[in-house]
Amino acid sequence: SFKERIRLVYNGNVGIGTPDPGAKIHIFDNSAGNNELSALVLSNYDYGPGETGQAVSIEGRVRNDGGGDNGVSKIVFGKDSDFSSVDNRDGNISFHTMFGAGGAASFNERMRIDSSGNVGIGTTDPDAKLIVVGEGRFIRNSVNPCLSIQQLGSGPTALFTGGNVGIGTTNPVSLLHIKSNDPETSIT
Repeated sequence: SFKERIRLVYNGNVGIGTPDPGAKIHIFDNSAGNNELSALVLSNYDYGPGETGQAVSIEGRVRNDGGGDNGVSKIVFGKDSDFSSVDNRDGNISFHTMFGAGGAASFNERMRIDSSGNVGIGTTDPDAKLIVVGEGRFIRNSVNPCLSIQQLGSGPTALFTGGNVGIGTTNPVSLLHIKSNDPETSIT
């Protein structure tokens, strides 16, 4: 017997695994025990040993008044290493936004997650868990009104709260409050 797999409805929506697609492409899998669904797979051919530039992307576009589609942002799935061996599967994800106008507009990478899990904002080669190149800002809220920088296993190393900075203390009472049990502590 035949079973419906794809449905194209009157409004142009396409349903895969659903008879009532709620978007231009709606993919649904109701298989029991399916914890991770690869609903969409994008592939690009690896041209051979030494090739590292292959990537696939999902691009967001908007239509302008002149009728053309213009890219505004994209997510690129790339590779960090040569895939000529089955063991070399180091991949990355990068996020790009369009910047500029007319013929001068181009996609610019804004953030990357590399194969080791490092995140880079403003850099394409993060060498730590989080690298931010350029200006940054942390905004505190009233629920948790402090920023804490900690060293694993030894408690707060620095705490910024209410305009005060505490080093070695979780309750700074002045603009700069340093607390240490080490008599050799000095500021140079």
